[in-house]
Amino acid sequence: MRCQQFLETIKKCFDKSLIDYPKFEEFSTSKAITGGWEVWLQLEIAYGFLKIATDEGYGFTCAREETYPYTVMGQYINRAGVTLDQRSAACSDFLLRKKGLLFGDDTYVELKCINQSHVDPLGNAWKRFDDDIEKQTDLLRHNPTLNCISVLVARGYFPENAVRGEQPALARYWETGKRVAYVYDLELQSVTKLEDVDLNEKNRPFFIAVSVINQPDYKGGMFRPELWGSPMKIEEKTLFKE
Repeated sequence: MRCQQFLETIKKCFDKSLIDYPKFEEFSTSKAITGGWEVWLQLEIAYGFLKIATDEGYGFTCAREETYPYTVMGQYINRAGVTLDQRSAACSDFLLRKKGLLFGDDTYVELKCINQSHVDPLGNAWKRFDDDIEKQTDLLRHNPTLNCISVLVARGYFPENAVRGEQPALARYWETGKRVAYVYDLELQSVTKLEDVDLNEKNRPFFIAVSVINQPDYKGGMFRPELWGSPMKIEEKTLFKE
């Protein structure tokens, strides 16, 4: 699956109360949660996807810390290349595996959630999100058949210069041929492309998902967030604001 389908399914999970929204609100807003809450959300997603798969009549499994495979059975990859040692392979946060009668669908997901106890919650969250996109971009160079999604769960809103105009600051996330980016706005109950996100300035929760789809013949530069400086600041204002 790609990120649009992933987020549409996440929306179904919330609509059907398969993800515990009161806990989601508590974990995403509380400064008393000093560690990552990604594991809790991974399990909530797995539970919701499993229930929806059962309702819709297909098989489904979820595995945490799944290694990224190479194209040859029994071989794996890390950012340096191919390895026979599974322990040294790169791991995804979790693998979603859909089993159908005609074909299967493996989706390797990296997930980062905002940590309000951090001195800079948004800056820290976006930096970790960018690191995941860079990681998956590197891994696809060794196995272009992978289906990879990086996901950020954060709170705030998007100012116009982040996603609109001729040179929006976040346009690298939907760069043609390299990435596709979608957003699930929990407050407005909508899934849209990142560039079409509603500019309502109310502080609210978002799932931001990027499908990393580098083509094997791509000859451009690596995804290196540091080349753009901090993705958070324009004239002392954040691109994705609290």
